[in-house]
Amino acid sequence: MIHIQDLTFSYKKDPAFSIAIPHWQIQPGDRVLLQGPSGSGKSTVLSLIAGLAKPESGDVTVGGHEVSGPGHSDQWRADHMGIVFQLFNLIEYLNVLDNITLPLQLSKLRRAQVQATGATPLAMAHHWCDQLGIPPGLRTQCVGCLSVGQRQRVAIARALIGEPAVILADEPTSALDLANTDRFMDTLESACQGAYQPTVVFVSHDSGLDRYFTHTTTLNAGVLGGYGVI
Repeated sequence: MIHIQDLTFSYKKDPAFSIAIPHWQIQPGDRVLLQGPSGSGKSTVLSLIAGLAKPESGDVTVGGHEVSGPGHSDQWRADHMGIVFQLFNLIEYLNVLDNITLPLQLSKLRRAQVQATGATPLAMAHHWCDQLGIPPGLRTQCVGCLSVGQRQRVAIARALIGEPAVILADEPTSALDLANTDRFMDTLESACQGAYQPTVVFVSHDSGLDRYFTHTTTLNAGVLGGYGVI
């Protein structure tokens, strides 16, 4: 599903730090926990997989599509990837339900996935709100009125709606308390055990989450070690 080959990347602001991944293979349906200290480049690796950052050299392929190449499109990412950004990237003037259903406005494929279940986009948004503990009274509120933890749950629901093939999550539980962290992880695990089997790459500092994943990989000083790395 995700294949990285001979990748190099460095930051313009800090050329002394670089990421080098000779080979990293993640199989379809795998759930991978990517760990490492702050500043090790974990978020950048997710951006490279999403095609939001471009490597200096090497290839990043997701589902047979080369996201590192010049032909990569935002539409392909909208169709096939659900992303939980570290800073959420919610649309401030939209309410909770409109933020969650936004991917269905941008992707016919994800909208068709919802329609195939017999649900409407709004009903599916309510479903994910129920699963993630977003109270009914908040669902028509502007997201700017929400707490950090509530906003994070909205971002998670937005990533999951429409069943994209790949979920990329950048510290999605960092602003959640223990109960809501467990609720989210149980929801993600349940989603991955049914007919929907997304490939998940999940960045977290919390080593206690490793029980929810099929594999754990560590990134330290731009060097990967662990599952799928040769």
